[in-house]
Amino acid sequence: MLREWIREYRRPVTPEESEDFYYGNQKWRQIKESTGLLELKITTYPPSGVPNRWREEEHTIEEKLSEILAALITILAERAHRREEAEADRQRQIAAAAQAKARDEERKREAERRDALLSAGRAWKDAGVIRDFVAAVRASVLARGTYVPAEQYDTWATWALGCADDIDPLCTRSTER
Repeated sequence: MLREWIREYRRPVTPEESEDFYYGNQKWRQIKESTGLLELKITTYPPSGVPNRWREEEHTIEEKLSEILAALITILAERAHRREEAEADRQRQIAAAAQAKARDEERKREAERRDALLSAGRAWKDAGVIRDFVAAVRASVLARGTYVPAEQYDTWATWALGCADDIDPLCTRSTER
């Protein structure tokens, strides 16, 4: 920002001013004085040691241009460096999030595989229970004719063993599906 440099300073309130309503309770008065000199101020925060304000005192602003340009280049380079660091941080965060997502998906797939394995084991065990039950019913039918009448046993046994084959993961019929 290029503007006229206004000199500011404090001075004690004079006895006449202390009688004024505005300055009555004041001990000091802030004075702003026009200097007729220019001041150039870069409003962004510069890196440490880099000036961001120049005033026409001994030299004019035009005579200080090389110093001003050097400061501007340093400030712009620092800002570019900060932007690059911020972008690198953002990319690291994106990569970390992607890795976390991939780990979560892998854990989910592993849990699904484990659940499928347990389900297959339970189905295999249930199929074995059905087959054992069919064998027990056969022995019971031959001995006493209970649970299933003897004339219906073959039809029932074919149906029951078909159910066992349907749920057995090791059976050819269930793996063809």
